Amino acid sequence: MRSRIGVSPWTYAVALVCAFAATFATVTIHHAMRFRAALANAAAISSRLPLQNSPADFTGGRVLNGRPLYPYSVIPGGVEARKS
Repeated sequence: MRSRIGVSPWTYAVALVCAFAATFATVTIHHAMRFRAALANAAAISSRLPLQNSPADFTGGRVLNGRPLYPYSVIPGGVEARKS
């Protein structure tokens, strides 16, 4: 009778690493495909919306001393004139 040939522990380790790599690649590719589909969907939706870029969009419609107020300006109240 022939004896069974044993499988090396390295064979199990390599098989486990290959299985992990295949699973990781599958999940990563699936996530990337879903992200690209969502991005394409968002681009398609936004391409159908009309563009409206008025100063009120950036200032929130707020005015200070007759000038638009930009909420993220470095200088509170903005700059009136350049000093020489």
